[in-house]
Amino acid sequence: MHTNSSIPNELGQNQEKFLASLDPENCWVFAYGSLLWRPEFDAEKSIPFTLMGWHRHFCVYSIHYRGTKDKPGLVLGLDQSGKCHGLALKVPAVSCHQIMTKLWAREMRTGIYIPAVFAIHIKGKPCNLYSFIANRDHALYAGDLSQEKVIAILKHAEGDKGSNRDYALNTYHALHQHGFDDAMLAAIIKNLMD
Repeated sequence: MHTNSSIPNELGQNQEKFLASLDPENCWVFAYGSLLWRPEFDAEKSIPFTLMGWHRHFCVYSIHYRGTKDKPGLVLGLDQSGKCHGLALKVPAVSCHQIMTKLWAREMRTGIYIPAVFAIHIKGKPCNLYSFIANRDHALYAGDLSQEKVIAILKHAEGDKGSNRDYALNTYHALHQHGFDDAMLAAIIKNLMD
């Protein structure tokens, strides 16, 4: 497994700047939530990766995909501190801009995320790892909710892409399938199933 501790280069809310930053021959995406089980592109390579200084966290209110404006759901965000196990997905060079344009549309629908690129090394080679980190200044940033509150939201919220419960379960199963342990998510799933 590869690990990296890095401060990202934040790319702002400008899609053109984001797309201009891409090097199609060296473009990787960090999958830590739904991208683990629904990446919507065929990766050239998929490598277990641990991003240091960041953690997976139910800190983003979802008002479209897993909830509504009246009954927001919760989705995972990449938040500051700790470490996050996931996958580094190599984006095929031939379709890099098309894939990353679709990924931008998917992740930036509400502007809750900050697009960022981490300068990392995979097998000793410098690589650009793109991700979307939680924007703590955004109105949809949920912050540190109690486990009870998280579970209550996950049990009942539903949006365009289905139930919030299924989102959490799919993410948990995808992490488990790849050999990753996430104590926070495991505890939530255990209580969600009760």
